[in-house]
Amino acid sequence: MATTPQHNGPAPVVFLVDDEEPIRELIGMALSGRGYTVHTCAESRKASAMAAALPNAPDLLITDIHMAGLAGPDLAAQMSAQFPGLRILFISGYANTSGPASATLRFKDAGYLRKPFSLQEFRATVDKVLTAKQ
Repeated sequence: MATTPQHNGPAPVVFLVDDEEPIRELIGMALSGRGYTVHTCAESRKASAMAAALPNAPDLLITDIHMAGLAGPDLAAQMSAQFPGLRILFISGYANTSGPASATLRFKDAGYLRKPFSLQEFRATVDKVLTAKQ
């Protein structure tokens, strides 16, 4: 059984933006089962407004790099300006593009996971991104 990481204060708020419903469901269950507060959005163009309406600012944005509408790195830039200190984790199923490298270089301490990934790998990466010093 996986252990829940220790949190100082309230549980981290995670905002997940992915246009694939099974991914949103899996990630949502994986994180909420560990005590995280998880909010999801299917449409990147609506994500910033939806995040602004949350009762607590997100600590972590998890977003697909390639989506219809606003690409993940563009969304991350928009939301980083909106929420200073926001951590970023990019996920993508595209292996043969420069997307992952250019996306993570734009953001200090951003994480990256290539789909498909294991639940163990995902949880470890989320913990690493959330605990990285800014």
